[in-house]
Amino acid sequence: MKAQSSVDDVSSVKVYADITKLRFNGQLEQGFQTSYSRHFNQYIRSVMLVATCIYIFSGIYDFILLAPLHGRIWEVRYLLGLPPLVLLVLYSFSNNFWRFQQQVLLSYILVVTLTLALMAAISLPNQNTIYFTGALIAQMAGLNIMRLQFRYAVVGCITMVTFEVLVLLMFKYSLEKILTDVYFYSSVTLVSLMGNYFLERFARQDYLQKRLLDHEKERLKEMNLHLEHLVTSDALTGIANRRNFDETIQDEWRRAQRGHYPLSLLMIDIDYFKLYNDYYGHQKGDECLKQIAKVLSAHGKRAGDLVARYGGEEFAIVSAGTSYKDAIAFAWELLTVHFKLP
Repeated sequence: MKAQSSVDDVSSVKVYADITKLRFNGQLEQGFQTSYSRHFNQYIRSVMLVATCIYIFSGIYDFILLAPLHGRIWEVRYLLGLPPLVLLVLYSFSNNFWRFQQQVLLSYILVVTLTLALMAAISLPNQNTIYFTGALIAQMAGLNIMRLQFRYAVVGCITMVTFEVLVLLMFKYSLEKILTDVYFYSSVTLVSLMGNYFLERFARQDYLQKRLLDHEKERLKEMNLHLEHLVTSDALTGIANRRNFDETIQDEWRRAQRGHYPLSLLMIDIDYFKLYNDYYGHQKGDECLKQIAKVLSAHGKRAGDLVARYGGEEFAIVSAGTSYKDAIAFAWELLTVHFKLP
């Protein structure tokens, strides 16, 4: 099942490799969302924190620009906008932030831009340009710099433009003012969405390439393991071959010397195997070797043990940490119990 899932996953990656759709299917989309959120988690948290500080200290500019009429602006900034911003920033430090990162980020951008738009509406006509410009900058920066995904950016832009129109109507601004503001908002929205679209598209392409590269690395790893198994294993019996034995006995010998523990080596030679092979045929002879290897392997499962085919009808067992007496007892058990020799 795992292999089939991997094949399907890679097939999906190749399907999306040359198209511009900002949506994958099934596990691929889920994997992208998880990777995207975790990758930008710390970055988005930091930007939100810095932006909140700027939002707070901009109240000084309100006082300088609108004194002594700054009270209404401060009500919007600190009573209406600041509490949800603080809550969203605090939530960004939770362990589950990455799961709802885009929703939190959209909410944060909307709070900043909408409160700035409201400040622009309630400020004096000759002083509202700074807040209107701030709302446009917050919109563009929020959609692009803060890595908001395209589908959330579309929702955010529609909400921002709609809110701006409603606020201008509510405060009974002229039709000329409404059309001018909507024009600028729409222009910035279009540019922001274009940038947002390509940023996400590039992110998705990078993710696809990474998935293909990871799959290729896994495939090469499996191939190397398979080749290593072929090089170090006996083709007939499946146990270690002579080359593997030679390397292992040297390594275990050095370890035993350093660790000052015993190392035992059992050599097993099948008597009259050539006569058996000539009489019953090579196929029966091969089956005999396989059965012997199976019995020996069942008793060589410790970390320091190795069962190997040493020659045609010769086998070897390397047993680290086994004393001379224990090795003799083990050999006797193999002969009398498992091979049933008298």
